[in-house]
Parts: sequence; C-alpha cells; structure tokens
Amino acid sequence: MRYMRFITILLLTFLLCACNSDIFVEDFTPDVTELTMKGDGASRTIRFRSDDWSQLTFAGADIHGTDLPTVVTPAGGSPMQGKTLTGDGTISLHTTLNDFTVTRRGDVVTVDVNYAIGNGVLMFWLVASSDETYDRHEIMVGIERVGGLEIVDVDYNLMTWGTDENKAEDRLLTAYGLSAGNEPVLWTPPLPSGILSFYNIRTITQDEEYISALEGEEIPVPTRTNPYYSDWELRGETAGISSSMSYTYLLHYPPITPVNVEPGMLTQLYARMVPTVFDARLRVRNKYSGEEHEMIIWLTIEQPDSYEVRYDEL
Repeated sequence: MRYMRFITILLLTFLLCACNSDIFVEDFTPDVTELTMKGDGASRTIRFRSDDWSQLTFAGADIHGTDLPTVVTPAGGSPMQGKTLTGDGTISLHTTLNDFTVTRRGDVVTVDVNYAIGNGVLMFWLVASSDETYDRHEIMVGIERVGGLEIVDVDYNLMTWGTDENKAEDRLLTAYGLSAGNEPVLWTPPLPSGILSFYNIRTITQDEEYISALEGEEIPVPTRTNPYYSDWELRGETAGISSSMSYTYLLHYPPITPVNVEPGMLTQLYARMVPTVFDARLRVRNKYSGEEHEMIIWLTIEQPDSYEVRYDEL
C-alpha cells in the first residue's frame, strides 16, 4: 500500500506541473550559436529544438554610426520599420550595399544573403526569446563582404590650385655630381616613370561606407601636361582609392628641360609641390542589383608647380 501511495503522489505531481505553464516549458535551444556566410548569395538554416518561443530580434550591425534600416513583415501582415518579429515572418534589410532576409517558420530560421558589399565582415546577432519566461538564445552571424561596386563616371571641378604658398613643399627629385676637371655637361634628369604625385581622396561623412567598399579601386584623376599652366584634364591617369594619403607615378607628363651641370658642383633638381583640390561627383553602380549611388568626393593632389635647380660644391 505504501508503494501505491507513492506512485499516486508522483502522478499527481506530474499532472500539476503539466497544468502550470510557468514551470513546464519546452527547450528551444538552436543547433548553432555562430554562423559565417559569404556575401554573394549564401543561405544558411538554423533549427531550434521547438517553436516554443515568441520573438526574433535583429541586434547590432551599426556601421559607420548609422543603424541599418531593417524591415519587419509578420506572416500575413504588412511590412514596417523595426527589429523584432513576433511569430512567423521576415526581417529584411535592403540598401545599396546590403541585401539579406531572415525568415522564421516555426522552429526553423533561414538567413538568405543576396549581397553584402564592402571590406571586412558584417556582424550582427539574431536573438530568439520567449516573452513569457524571458529565456533567450543568441546566434552571432558574420557575413564576409565582397567586392560589388563599379565606378560609372567621375565629374571633376577644380576648386583651388597653387594659391597658398605656405602649403607648397619642395621635394628633391634627383641629383647629379660631376667631379672637378671635367667639362660642363647638359644633363637630362632620368624620370622614365613620370613625376611622383600624392593623392588624398575623401568623401562627405555619410559616404564613408562607400569609400571603404571602393578601397583599392582605380579612379581616373586629372593631370597637367605642363607644370606651369592649369590645364587639368583626364588623360588616362588613375590612382587607387584610399582612406589615407596615397601616391603614384604619373605616366603622361612632359620631359624635364635639360639642366646645365658645372664641374665640381652637385646639381640637384627640386620640384615645388603645390596641393590642388578638386570636388567631384562620383557615380557608382551595384553589380548585383544595378542600383546607382552618387557621392561627392574631395580629391587633393600634390603635383609639381615649378622646378628649381640648386648647386652645391662637392
């Protein structure tokens, strides 16, 4: 009898627990806690042990100080701005550089990436939670960005050229030494690769993400065929886009006038490098969607404004 009484009490305990939703809750642990995906058409599925949870939240992914504009669409409902989905439906993101969708159907969540353009990894979290028990599980998602922008055209406008002498800088291009006792010579400085020029390309603040996506891409830059005149044109010269100062050798530049070298003198050729500033409308196209984006860039070029020959005794 004592054994039967114990069995009866145990059965009643199970029944009471089954009737109490605050105690008896199904485990909804996901099968992964971290995903890494490619930014060019990847798809991954997350499976939960049950569908006994209510909300899916998109968290993080704050790029360059701008929170990504996600759209929530409940199953059978209308899309709205937000980050938390209740029940089945989708959380989607579409910008010029990012396009992906997170879909929930019961105990299955699917992440579909159309494209994520740029450098580095786009990081965000998916948080599955229950609004009754406050249980939650986080899945970290990393999307490896890919190249996907092409430069359509650049329209330059000259702003300033050689107006501030305080910003000019003399740079030694080359030197020639002739020992005493030799005859004077006419020396043409060897510059087969052209003149070294320095570039600084930047944009207005809201376009930093685009410059990052274009890092390393070659952009057409204006040059002069005569250092003494402001005849700036696009002649086929290019420079790599960089968020910091970069440099290149110009190929389309006139030869330097021969220099007279006296015996016993060290002959040095200097170029007076003057910053020249352009603003330009840069138009780029998304290779995946065909969407175009325009941004204003500021291009600072240091190119020779004049040459100077200096002589020093050997």
